[in-house]
Amino acid sequence: MPENTAKYDQEILFTDYAKTQESTLFPLDPPANSRYSGLSQDLSQAIRRVFIYANPSKPKTSTCLKEMIGILKKLGIESLVYSEFKPSRAHLIEYIAQALNIPLQAKSQEYYGEHPEEPFVGLNGQEIFDLVITVGGDGTVLKYLSYSPFREVPILPVNTGSLGYITSISFHNMAESMAGIFSGAFVYSPRILLKARLLDSYQNPKHYRDYFALNEIAISSCRAGLLADMELQVGNSSIPLQGDGIIVATPTGSTAYSLAAGGPIVDAEMEALIITPVSPFSLATRPVVTPSSMQLFVRNAAGLKNVVHEQAPPTTRSPKELHELDSSEAPLSIAIDGWALGLLYPGESLYITGSSERIQFLATSHNNSYFENIRTKLGWHNVAPRRP
Repeated sequence: MPENTAKYDQEILFTDYAKTQESTLFPLDPPANSRYSGLSQDLSQAIRRVFIYANPSKPKTSTCLKEMIGILKKLGIESLVYSEFKPSRAHLIEYIAQALNIPLQAKSQEYYGEHPEEPFVGLNGQEIFDLVITVGGDGTVLKYLSYSPFREVPILPVNTGSLGYITSISFHNMAESMAGIFSGAFVYSPRILLKARLLDSYQNPKHYRDYFALNEIAISSCRAGLLADMELQVGNSSIPLQGDGIIVATPTGSTAYSLAAGGPIVDAEMEALIITPVSPFSLATRPVVTPSSMQLFVRNAAGLKNVVHEQAPPTTRSPKELHELDSSEAPLSIAIDGWALGLLYPGESLYITGSSERIQFLATSHNNSYFENIRTKLGWHNVAPRRP
């Protein structure tokens, strides 16, 4: 026992993993000769088929879809609509394949680790769709990106929800906005993604795939009132952290969970990572912004000196057992863009960095300022003017 636990008395860095880790298993970088790279005029001539991902729970979605399909038909553009109350990645891909008569490739259950409900890969979005339109709120965009097998296709988000930082086009001015965009009055707004991989207590990957987030990755205590004991490695520096959790956000996600936890607002097109502690034990622990190329490791440091290195952490526990755990042995929960990924047990780590992939959003014009958008969303225009 002493020789096993002595390894944890020293600061442990994970740079060896960072150096040997290759690019993601999914080569999603858009090609240099993409037909979108130089496109600046008359989008209607370049668009052949549009995929519409709609959220049917929004009351305005049905009306919006009817109007949108009518606009596309007048432009001679084919559209495929996916609108399900309980979507899944497998159902989405099967739906597209059946509608367009495309053969599917299967991967083994082992490839997907804890997510065997994702049995299909092999669709090349750039050869199937020229544009994706999401109809709903910001959550609809996040859900589409979490399920979609082809994120390299540009996205036009239409808002039928209440707030919407990502969805800049409102249902009320949709017809006017789409007319302008398809006639050439548009720009691309590139956004970075976070790439994450789960590592076991030996710092080996637990799954055969990476996970991607547009907004944030949140690591928190699995039970209310239980202190999360973590270790954050930023580059070659190791920092102990205690609190309710930690958020690693993109600039796109800076106006979401990170902002609610006290993080800064960062221009959505910047190349940066935002590290925001959630209710930290020490008031000296503050949010930090780093380059998107920075490699981060968040380790569950709960009871680390008592962990036997040769003993693999348990993979499943019943809710009753989790309730009985104290802070020295409790796992941490991981959420990616609001969707639960799993648990991070003592000694395990989550590797996070900026992905080389970029999501391309369409905006109506250069005048569609990011800060003008958040000024409206946050109600800054309602601030009373200063009297002389």
